[in-house]
Amino acid sequence: MPEDRERAERALHLYATGDFHGGDLDWPPCAARIREARQRANVSAVDAAAHSGISLPAYDDLERFDDEAFTSADLGILMSLGQLLGVSPAQLLLGGDGDGSRLSFEEISQALREYLEVHSVTVDRFGDEIGWDVSGLVENAANWRTQPVEVLYLVCTRLSIDWVAALARTA
Repeated sequence: MPEDRERAERALHLYATGDFHGGDLDWPPCAARIREARQRANVSAVDAAAHSGISLPAYDDLERFDDEAFTSADLGILMSLGQLLGVSPAQLLLGGDGDGSRLSFEEISQALREYLEVHSVTVDRFGDEIGWDVSGLVENAANWRTQPVEVLYLVCTRLSIDWVAALARTA
């Protein structure tokens, strides 16, 4: 897992900054992990897509392209899929749950509110700095479910908290 976490963080950073030159970024092999977890759970791709609330072509992309789970799929989709397959989103993406710590979306939203207050930064300025509108995340932690892993990574990195701890949850 440490190697795959490092790969994910490197790819997420380069993807977010646009600091890569042609070719594919080196994402962890999560597409194969998702497919293997689905097969182990004896769930069809059609059922996995329906359970996750996405189209079959969108689900197929999760099993074919490693970047899809990090940049396109919402956290809610990954959580729903993990629940169906009996694994955490962190296991799907990185092969493990990190150091075993758990972090709720409410805790991240609270940390974000505290950061904004302590650093006298507006939510709009913070959003501009990371390239995403985070106002809904400050207002309601349930909105994390509609965000891609990329946003979780960028916010948590800025707040100096472990983004993988939020992925260790299965629901």
